Amino acid sequence: MLVPLFWLLVCPEAHAHQIRAQQADRSTQSSLDLSPDEVRYLEQLGGVRVPLIHDQPPLSFVEDGAARGYLNELLDVIADKLGLEIQRQDASYAESIQALRNNRADLLNDYSSSDDRLGYLLETIPVLTSPFVAVGRVGAETVRSMEDLRQARLVLVSDFQQTRAIQEHYPGLDALVVDRIDQAYRALRADDADYYIDNATHAGYYLRHHMITDLKIAGEIPASEIGRLRLHFAVSENHPLLHSAIQKTLGHMLENKELQHLKDRWLYRNGPAGELSLSSEERSWLAAHPEIRVALDPDWAPVEYRGEAGAYDGISLDYLTRLEQRLGIDFVIMDGLTWQEGVDALKSHQADMFASVAKTPQREEYLRFTRPYLEMPIRIFARDDTSYIGDLNNISDRRIAVVAGYAIQDWLSNDYPHLNLVTVPTPAEGLQQVSRGEIDAFIGNVVTATYYIGKLKIDNVQLAGDTPYANSQAMAVRDDWPILAAILQKALDTIPAEEHRAIYNRWMSIRFEHTPDYRLLWWLAIAATLVLSASFYWNRILDRQVKARTARLQENEAQIRNLLDAKNHILEGTNAGTWDWTLTTGRFMINERWAEMTGYQPEDLEPVTIDTWLENVHEGDREEIQSALDDHFNGRNRYVDVEFRQRHRNGHWVWLNARGKVVEWDDRGNPVRMSGTLLDITQRKQAEETILRQAHFDALTGLPNRFLTLDRLSQLLLDAGRRDEKVGVLFIDLDDFKKINDTLGHDTGDRILVDAAKRLRSAIRGVDTIGRLGGDEFIVLAGNLHDGDDVIQVADQILEGFRKPFRLDGRDLMLTASIGISLYPDDADSALKLLQNADSAMYHSKAHGRNTYAFFTEAMNQSLSRRVSLEDKMNGALERGEFHLHYQPKIDLVTGRAIGAEALLRWNNPELGSISPTEFIPIAEQTGMIVPIGEFVLAEALKTAARCRDRIDPDFSIAINLSPRQFRDPGLVDFFTRSIEQTGVEWHNIEIEITEGVLMTGLSYIDEALTTLSGKGVSLAMDD
Repeated sequence: MLVPLFWLLVCPEAHAHQIRAQQADRSTQSSLDLSPDEVRYLEQLGGVRVPLIHDQPPLSFVEDGAARGYLNELLDVIADKLGLEIQRQDASYAESIQALRNNRADLLNDYSSSDDRLGYLLETIPVLTSPFVAVGRVGAETVRSMEDLRQARLVLVSDFQQTRAIQEHYPGLDALVVDRIDQAYRALRADDADYYIDNATHAGYYLRHHMITDLKIAGEIPASEIGRLRLHFAVSENHPLLHSAIQKTLGHMLENKELQHLKDRWLYRNGPAGELSLSSEERSWLAAHPEIRVALDPDWAPVEYRGEAGAYDGISLDYLTRLEQRLGIDFVIMDGLTWQEGVDALKSHQADMFASVAKTPQREEYLRFTRPYLEMPIRIFARDDTSYIGDLNNISDRRIAVVAGYAIQDWLSNDYPHLNLVTVPTPAEGLQQVSRGEIDAFIGNVVTATYYIGKLKIDNVQLAGDTPYANSQAMAVRDDWPILAAILQKALDTIPAEEHRAIYNRWMSIRFEHTPDYRLLWWLAIAATLVLSASFYWNRILDRQVKARTARLQENEAQIRNLLDAKNHILEGTNAGTWDWTLTTGRFMINERWAEMTGYQPEDLEPVTIDTWLENVHEGDREEIQSALDDHFNGRNRYVDVEFRQRHRNGHWVWLNARGKVVEWDDRGNPVRMSGTLLDITQRKQAEETILRQAHFDALTGLPNRFLTLDRLSQLLLDAGRRDEKVGVLFIDLDDFKKINDTLGHDTGDRILVDAAKRLRSAIRGVDTIGRLGGDEFIVLAGNLHDGDDVIQVADQILEGFRKPFRLDGRDLMLTASIGISLYPDDADSALKLLQNADSAMYHSKAHGRNTYAFFTEAMNQSLSRRVSLEDKMNGALERGEFHLHYQPKIDLVTGRAIGAEALLRWNNPELGSISPTEFIPIAEQTGMIVPIGEFVLAEALKTAARCRDRIDPDFSIAINLSPRQFRDPGLVDFFTRSIEQTGVEWHNIEIEITEGVLMTGLSYIDEALTTLSGKGVSLAMDD
C-alpha cells in the first residue's frame, strides 16, 4: 500500500483523475452519456456539411452514385445515433481541409493527423491506423526505408499526411506531386515515377480490386521515418459540442465493438467465416420454399454460362452449390432463358432470383439485393492497332459496344449520354465485332472479356482504357421476397476466405493459348497447291500441243505467281515457318524461316524426313504430337494445333507451335499429304514460366513460397490419409536474425537467408519439401512418417547444419535455429491448422533456450492465443486510455523525505484485466508499439515530476526506463527536448534506466543518442 498512499499524499489530483476516468468508463458502457447542453445543441443543429472523398476505396468512395466505404458507413452510423442530417459535398482532400478552415464545411470523416495540429479543428480519437507502403512496378527493388528511395523518383498526392512528412524530412528526394490518387497510379504505370507512397489499406485494395498485375507493394516504410496514417473525425472549432458528442459516440462504439465490426466488413473482408444463424421465421420460410428458381445469363463466362453440352457452369454456380449445402434447399436453373428473358421473368415473378447481378437504380425497382460477393472492374477494349484510349471522355466520336440489358448500359446512358452506344447480345459478340473492325471498342468487365479473348483466340484486341465502373456482383431476389435476400446474405457471410479464393482461382486459372487465325492462309495455300497441280497437268498436255496452248499456259503461270506472292507476303507478315509432309513417303519439306528458328539453313537439314525431324523433338512432347495427329486424322479436330520443344543447333530447346491440316486424301480416306505453319513461341513460354515462378517461388532463395508450400502440404495430407501415414510440419525460425539485419544491414541478412536455405536443403530427406514463409521463417514438410520419432531425425539434421558458422566478408557469424513441430493427424487435420500449431511450438522452443525443437501441445496453442489476444488489444489501447503510470518513490534515509520516483508502466484492459509488464512489453517491442507507448510514459512522467517539484522538492528527480527499440527512433532526442520545454523539468532531474544490452550493441545511433542526452545532463543508470 506504500505507493498508492504516497501518491495520495503528494499528488492528490493525479489520484482524483484516475477515479474520474474509471467512472467515465463505466458510464459509457451503458449509454452515450450526452450532457444536457450537447442534447440541446444537437436538437437545434441543422444539416452537417461533410466533404465526400471519391477516390480512396475501401475507406471513402462513390459507387452507383452513393457514398460507400468504411469511413462513410461509420459516419452514417454516428449520424443515426445522434440524429444528424448529413449533407455531403464533393471535394478532394486538400479542398476539404480548406473548406473546414473557411467555414464551408462542418466535419471531416477522414482527417489524417500529424504533429502539426491545425488550430481551427478538433480531432476525435483515431478511427483507423495504417502503415505507409511503397508501391512500385513488379520488377522494382524491395523498399525497407526511405533511404532506399534516395535514387528513385516518387509520385505523391498533395496535402496527404505522408506527402507532408516526406517533404519536411526528406526535401532532397525527386518527387512528382499530383492532385489525386488515380493520377498517382497512372503516373506510376506510365513510368513517370518509380514509387508511390500510399497507405497499406488503400494500396492493397486498389491493386486487388483493379486486378493490376504490373504493380506490387514493394515494402513498408518504418513508422519512425514518416509516421503512420492515423485517421480521425475532425470538427470545426465552431462546433465544440458536436465534437464532444461524436467523441462520446466513438468511445461507445469502441467499447461495444461496433467499430471493429465495421472494420472487419470493409477492411478485412477475408476474415474468418461465422456460423449460420437463422431466425425461426427464416427457417420456416425455407421449409415452405424448398426450391428456388434461378435465372442465369447463358453467355457471361466465366461468371455464368451454358456450356457446349448444355449444362450451366461458372463462378456463380460454385456459390449456389455452397449455399445449397448451407441452407438445405435446391436452386433450380431455368433452362433456355436469355439474359433479357431472365429479367422479364424476375419482374413477373416467374423466376425467383439472379445468382450474379450488379445493382442499378432501375433494377432496385423490382429486385432486392445482397451485398456484393464478386467485384470485377469494367474496362475499354479496342483493337491493338488503335492508340490507347485512356478514359470515357476520349471516345465520344466512336461506336462503342455494350451488352444489351447489362448494368453498364444503364450507367453509361445516364452518365455519358453523348456516347454512341451499340448494343450486342453477348460479350463474345462484342469482342468479335471489335476484332473484325465493325465497331471501335467494347466496354465490359475484365474477367469476362479476358476469358472470351482467350477462348475465342482473339489476338488483335487489347485493354485500351479505364472506366470509373465495376461489376460489384451480388445476388438479387424478386421484390416480394426480401426475407430471401437476408437469408442469402447470412449464408454468404459463412463462406470462409479460403473458399472464396478457391472459387476465384479455379476460374481465373483457366488458360487459352493465343494463336493467330490462319484460315485465310490455309485457303491460299490450298489454292496455290491446287493451281500448282493444275500447272503440272497442263505442262504434260502442252508437251503434245505446245503451240495451241501457249497463251493459256502463260496466263495460268501468271495466276500461280500471283497466288504464291500473296501466300509468301502473308507468311512474311506472320513471321511463320511452313512445312509440307507427304505421309506416303515420309518426305518433310520446310522453308527457310523454319530452319532459322532452330539455328540452321535449309540446306543443312536436307534431306528431311518425318523421322529425322522427330529425332530433334523433345522426348516428352512426341506423344502429344502423335495424339494431336490422331485427333485430326479421326475427325475430332479440324486442325492439328500442338506445342513442342525442338533442339536448337546450339544445343538448347526452343518452343514451337505447329498448326496444319490434311490437304490430300486417297480414295480410301487415308491422309496422303499435310501442310501447315510454325511459330516460335519461346519468349511467350519463358514469360509464362517467369510469371508462374514469381507466383509460387521465393525470389531470394528460390524455395517454394507460402502459397505453394501450403498447397503441397494439402496434397501431402490427402496422400497420407489414404496410406494411413503421418506428416510432420517443422516451422523453423532463425534465432536473433533481426539483430543481424539491424547491425550488419539487409544485404548481409539476405546472404544469410540464401545460405540458410542451402543448409536446409542439404539437411532434409529426398522425400521432404522445404519452403520459405517470409522473413527468417522456413517450413519443412516431412512425409512418409510412421511415428513421431521419424521427424526427430529431420529436426536433428537441421540443427546440426546450423552449428557451422556463417562465413561472410571474412568474419564468422554463429546463428542457430528454433524449430516447432506438429504432426498429422495427431495435432490437426488441415494444412493451415498444422502450420499454426507448428508456429506455436516454435515460440515454445525460443522460450526454452533456442537452438532446439519442441513438439506441439494444446498448452502452447493457448499461449499463442494469449499472445495474439494481447497484440489485438494493444492496438488502440493507448488511445483508449488503458495505459497508466505507477510510481515507486525514492526516499532520503536521513530525512525520510521523497526526493524522487521511478515511473512504472501498467496496463489494465477491460476484458483481460491487469497485464504484467513482463508479458506485454516484449510484445510492444516486437510490434513497434513501444515507441508511442514510450513517448506517453516520458510525457506523463515529466508532467508528474513538474507537479512534485513545485510541491515537494525543487530538485525532485524522475527515473524512466527506455527500451532498446526506442533508441532506434531518430526522433527520440527531439521528443525529449519538446517534453522538457513543455514541462519545465530540468535535464539533470531526469534519470534514464537502460539494460546492459543497449550498451553492448555498439550501434552508432544508440551511442549518439546516449551521448547527446548525457551531455544535456541526463543521468544514465543500469536497470537491474
